[in-house]
Amino acid sequence: MIRYEQDRRTRAEQNLLSALLRKSENIRHCMNVRCDDFSHDQHGMIFASIRSLIDDGEAVNVESVHAHMQTWHRVNVSTYAYLLTLAELRIATCYTGLYAAAMLNGRKS
Repeated sequence: MIRYEQDRRTRAEQNLLSALLRKSENIRHCMNVRCDDFSHDQHGMIFASIRSLIDDGEAVNVESVHAHMQTWHRVNVSTYAYLLTLAELRIATCYTGLYAAAMLNGRKS
């Protein structure tokens, strides 16, 4: 299992990714978010895969994101388990924009 520190920024990144895995149309609340805005490379790769799937009109779920990541990024065995963990976080998708703002506000200078 991938483990990250549990600072506010990391939690905001995880919450944002979880919200997008559940309700990909909420990407509209993240138009200013870029892959390099994430403090963890893995999170940036997940976001890039979600955005690419959306742009291609594909379904966004744990399986499709993992398959996309296997094609375009180096992933390890724990990536699928981590995606499942993200998808199961207790979050409210209506706060997708708030999660994005919290993540961007916590960005390191």
